[in-house]
Amino acid sequence: MKAFYSTAHARHAPSDDYEGGTWYPYVEVPERIEACLAVLEKLEGVELAEAGPASKKDLLAVHAPSLVDGLERISGGLAAGEVYQPKPFLDGIFADQSSPVTKGTFRAACGAAGCALAAARAVLGGEGHSVALCRPPGHHAGRAFCGGYCYFNNAALAAQSLTAAGRVGILDLDYHHGHGTQDVFYRRSDVDYASIHADPAVEYPYRWGFAHEKGEGPGEGHNLNLPLAPDCGKTAYLEALERALEFLGRQSPASLVISLGFDTHRSDPYQGMGLDEKTYRTIGARLKDAGLTTVTVLEGGYNLAVLGGSWASYLVGLLKAD
Repeated sequence: MKAFYSTAHARHAPSDDYEGGTWYPYVEVPERIEACLAVLEKLEGVELAEAGPASKKDLLAVHAPSLVDGLERISGGLAAGEVYQPKPFLDGIFADQSSPVTKGTFRAACGAAGCALAAARAVLGGEGHSVALCRPPGHHAGRAFCGGYCYFNNAALAAQSLTAAGRVGILDLDYHHGHGTQDVFYRRSDVDYASIHADPAVEYPYRWGFAHEKGEGPGEGHNLNLPLAPDCGKTAYLEALERALEFLGRQSPASLVISLGFDTHRSDPYQGMGLDEKTYRTIGARLKDAGLTTVTVLEGGYNLAVLGGSWASYLVGLLKAD
């Protein structure tokens, strides 16, 4: 199995996050990828490779020019050390205030997107499973907006690439709903989206991710949201996983993209859903049993002490390794 990373991720390193009128330390830090690499490079059956950046043409496969050009302009216009704080009501490409931009943000986001595209190409080339260690993450970035630490939608780009070989399912297993991914495919019938996430009535993104959102037009019936209580625990979570896989399986996809966030871990700063490393191994094994080729894309997960081990447990399950 091939796992792709980009050294460009380190160019994006804001120090602060602004939410609800309060400043917080930025938790989506470069050390996240270092924690993942430290474990994956020791895992049997995993081959690490550096991916090249996505091009603007690549990005435009799922994103509007206004987002791609706007982020490039803002990022390119900053001095070293300068940070642009989003103005969601004044600048149309930002859905919220939690995606600050630095001089290196555009290059980092292109690098993350490149990881996802490289992982998709690996599967198209015959790999059974691949991994994209994407940073910044992506599932909160929609067709024409970014937000929630996300700038370009890595999972959506991988899914779009995989449609060349047939129908694609996306399984979003982050603590937060991937409203950006939903936005990209909400009116499409060739990609099915299923998300298990904390109830948006009480958690970000608040306005998307409710159970009644099932797609529109050609996409009606191709979107499944399974909101859960933030402290639901692994039994309820795994039951929801079965519902999501049943939904995706009804359309007989050729491949599956997994937006995997380890902020569901019980010790994550976002307080998670009560999951642990054993749960991630169970999830990986269940996906292996589904018999589909997979591209797993890193989304959230902010406790550096458990992030690498959580990846290892998931991949042990997925690869059925010792």
